Amino acid sequence: MSEPVFVAVDGRRLRATVRGIGPTVILDTGGAGQGVGTWATIEPPLAAFATVVTYDRAGVGGSDPGPEPRTVARMADDLHALANALDLALPAVLVGWSYGGLVTQVYASRFPQEVAGLVFIDPTPTERQPHLRLGGVWQRTLFALGTSGLVNTGPGEWLARVLYRQGANDEAEVNGMVTFLRDRQSVRETAKVLAPHARNVREVGEAIARYGLPPVPLTVLSAGLRSPTRKGRRLAEWMLDSHHRLASRSPVGKVVVAERASHQIPFDDPEVVIEAVRSVVKTA
Repeated sequence: MSEPVFVAVDGRRLRATVRGIGPTVILDTGGAGQGVGTWATIEPPLAAFATVVTYDRAGVGGSDPGPEPRTVARMADDLHALANALDLALPAVLVGWSYGGLVTQVYASRFPQEVAGLVFIDPTPTERQPHLRLGGVWQRTLFALGTSGLVNTGPGEWLARVLYRQGANDEAEVNGMVTFLRDRQSVRETAKVLAPHARNVREVGEAIARYGLPPVPLTVLSAGLRSPTRKGRRLAEWMLDSHHRLASRSPVGKVVVAERASHQIPFDDPEVVIEAVRSVVKTA
């Protein structure tokens, strides 16, 4: 893995890595936004045919905090400044995973001339989820168990497992969430990012409705493995519908269902991500 570099952006430092030779591919991760070190499963194969960039969003990982409130527009502006400060060859292919899909959509709408193609990995929908009114409650409870350290107690871990099983595919996914919750710093960073989730989703939806996306090659990778519960099936239908609407924003957009993968597509099936990026790079 290439050594991280620190790039000056508006008097702050953003941590990034750059590796490989070829067309520029920028990876924007989900969750809190700590991209450096997150993409280990796909960075080396991508670097065989592209210049691959990862970075930590402001206030996360090795990057300095940015001005508040942390709107998605500010996140996209940070990425734009980073790309230009690194003197990358533009336009680039942007790859947004989960919450990173919101950032890359706003980037593409604000700087269309700098975007050659788009790949979204199980992106966060820009529509309000209509049927899971309790989803926010159990999410906040999980974060509270993590930030307080209660997940490290027997009763706390039991409650975390009971709550997360409502939307998990299997016990391995539950174990992964418990491991994450034990990292109090990561939980705090993620909780801070997701606290204004509804506002940020609304912001992105309004921006895309107003400005649209550039008519570039666009692929949406949608997870094929979701919870088999009734709630999980309804979530899967809603997510897939949302992903098709996103793909329709481009005249050459398409949806690919990653049948063997959960939301963690880069880990569950990295090859499907690599091939999607390769295809968009070739046709961009």
